[in-house]
Amino acid sequence: MSLVLALCSYAVQSLVAGIESLLGHVGVSRMFSGNFGGGLWIAFIGWFLDNAASAQVHAVMFQSLACCPATQFPRP
Repeated sequence: MSLVLALCSYAVQSLVAGIESLLGHVGVSRMFSGNFGGGLWIAFIGWFLDNAASAQVHAVMFQSLACCPATQFPRP
């Protein structure tokens, strides 16, 4: 079950990364076309979405590792 959740989280993060990239490009183009405040706002929304998605993936990965005992991991 945790593997499926992790894969879904990666898929959602990839989707959000694409949206974030689009918002960043739109924001920068608006900043240079004369609407500096609106473009900066759109770029910050994209940055916030990217940080939220990556934090969610890290939380899911941490939860999936928390259920495994340390003896299951290989020694260096």
